[in-house]
Amino acid sequence: MTPVPWILLGEWFVSETRSMAGGIASAMFFLSALISLQMTSFLEKTIGVHGMFTSFGFICILFAVIAYKLVPETHGKSYRDSVLVKRLLEKETTSPLHQLQV
Repeated sequence: MTPVPWILLGEWFVSETRSMAGGIASAMFFLSALISLQMTSFLEKTIGVHGMFTSFGFICILFAVIAYKLVPETHGKSYRDSVLVKRLLEKETTSPLHQLQV
């Protein structure tokens, strides 16, 4: 699951916002890693090793289903055909500043 945010960064965000999104994604990844590391000893004491790995497995399955449902497919699409890029480009073309420049 670790490389998924960095793979999606290259496909979803335009170059102007990619660095900010990358920083946020990195911070969230390391925060979640810290939380899971801190929870490990507590969970091992309370529900045992088997329960701990079972709960982590269910969490991974849950997030895999969420990603499958919510992450748009980009295979075979150009960068400009990407869903999020299309939305950003539509916002740019409908903004009042863009209409003044045209």
